[in-house]
Amino acid sequence: DGPAPDDERLLHVLPPCQARLHHRRSERNPQVGCAMKKFLQNTILFGPVRNCSRRRQTRNAPVASIDKPMQNINDIQEEHPGGKLIDFTAKHKHLAWSFSCSQSDLEGHMTTKSGNYPHYHMQMKLNGQSFIRYSDFHIPFHKDDLFDIELYSKHKDFAVHSYGPGSGMQELMGSEEGLEFIVDHSTPTDNREDAAYDLSTIIMAPEGGTISGDLIADAAKEAKESQRTLASVIREKLKDSGANITTIVSPGDGVPEPQQREGGRKKKSTR
Repeated sequence: DGPAPDDERLLHVLPPCQARLHHRRSERNPQVGCAMKKFLQNTILFGPVRNCSRRRQTRNAPVASIDKPMQNINDIQEEHPGGKLIDFTAKHKHLAWSFSCSQSDLEGHMTTKSGNYPHYHMQMKLNGQSFIRYSDFHIPFHKDDLFDIELYSKHKDFAVHSYGPGSGMQELMGSEEGLEFIVDHSTPTDNREDAAYDLSTIIMAPEGGTISGDLIADAAKEAKESQRTLASVIREKLKDSGANITTIVSPGDGVPEPQQREGGRKKKSTR
């Protein structure tokens, strides 16, 4: 419902805005399973180090970023609780890859026969159907991966971990500056399934003051005509009013659902 034109309203909750930035299981066939295991054991997870401070994410991330940069890679920390070293899902067309590594995975499960070495887990889906499950393999880290993990986890004073062209949603949603960028540089979309972000805005008038419903209606019209988010327009119009404006930025329906080994989707980033 649109805002009521009643000037006596003290609290306005704007309607949500969906926006986007410009921009067969292997164990059933033993031969396929052996080939997949050999391939995974010889795959470098992070890829080559390009210089002292930047390195590539997995080889899958740049592929996922071809048609939808950032949007196709869900590495949002609030959606991946548990503090895992690696925990994200990347999607490209009908393919979805998920990677997971906890501290115990990195150390190796010394009390078990399988996985008693540093390893990570991978899940792969084709058209939403499982092809590789997390539990199918304990994939050993390449020595270059272990070097990278040691470097960016224990020497943060001079080594900065960046995913470059394979950056995911956390790159923007993990900082105040990134959230500001989303609000100011996203454009509305009518297709919820294509939305990278879901913006909800709450406006509280200053104590003893009011906010005109007509002003909010004008802001909504301007946002639609200029292809800007309502949150960015309303902040401009009320910047000197003393109103308290809160915008909640959440991942939209176009972002892959987190595929954790445990847990599920939680509430999102707020600014």
